[in-house]
Amino acid sequence: VFNAFDETGGGSEFTEQTPPDFSSLDHLLDWLPSTFNDLEPPALTLHPQLAKTLKSLHALPGTECVRMSGSGGTCFALFKTVDAARRAGEHLRSEHPDWWIIATELGG
Repeated sequence: VFNAFDETGGGSEFTEQTPPDFSSLDHLLDWLPSTFNDLEPPALTLHPQLAKTLKSLHALPGTECVRMSGSGGTCFALFKTVDAARRAGEHLRSEHPDWWIIATELGG
């Protein structure tokens, strides 16, 4: 994925970005649409099955944000409550019993 990114001139327009201090989950969710994982396009080209994973996460009720971490080792969805995340996890486990799925909390 990194080689494919480099081969397309990836990173030539990088700018340093410092995330703000998030005072609330809503603040985080408002900020996330202004961000992007630059490795997602080459990862999806090399591993098209990631698109199915992201689509499944987007389809979950209550999903606030769906992303792929880094070069695609993990895909995740954010929810406003732990209960919503747990329900989504149960739903995904029934549809994809071979996936590793865990509901957890961000922050303290």
